[in-house]
Amino acid sequence: MMPYDITERGWAPLVKLHQTPAIKARIEAESFQILFLTGIGEVFPFVRSHTVLNNLQTVVSDNPMLMFFPGRYEVSATQGSALAGLLQEFGVGPGEAVLDAACGIGTQTLGLLGHDYRVTASDISPGAIARLKSELANRMLHADAYVDDIRHLGHVGAGSVAAAVACDNAVPHLLSDTEILQAFRSCYRCLRPGGVAIFSVRDHASIERR
Repeated sequence: MMPYDITERGWAPLVKLHQTPAIKARIEAESFQILFLTGIGEVFPFVRSHTVLNNLQTVVSDNPMLMFFPGRYEVSATQGSALAGLLQEFGVGPGEAVLDAACGIGTQTLGLLGHDYRVTASDISPGAIARLKSELANRMLHADAYVDDIRHLGHVGAGSVAAAVACDNAVPHLLSDTEILQAFRSCYRCLRPGGVAIFSVRDHASIERR
């Protein structure tokens, strides 16, 4: 068996090398009309749902797939307050335009809207954007939300936002230094002169194992 150093290579390649082939083998051995994926919450944040879905796009092509991920937006208010405080330290106050460049299901977007920022949200996952739009409608909030890639951000004009954020360990999901640089340049292009970019990275080594 070839050793796999998770500290050097990250989790996304592990999903591609091991988890995706295992799911593919199960699919090929069964007859089904719809695929249910469960248990992803048990391995969060070490395996992320969008990483699994991205790798399964070429595996599950003829049948619908439904992923169960239990969770609530309990940290939106906390993260919104933390981000708002940080933005205001750098002179970006309520009412300013903020880009959530890897919004996921909207944890930071909803939090920032609660502090009266004008938010544009994007994510590479159509499912995540659909969930965010549903949450916005349920809460009677507004944010422009698009399916977009942080490496390109084609829906965002140059110099159009006061701040860009990509939190919850979004950037480390990119698989090379080249892709990370693309993401940083893309966010920089969207910033007005003197704008602020905030990226959060989670230290998985510090998380208590249970």
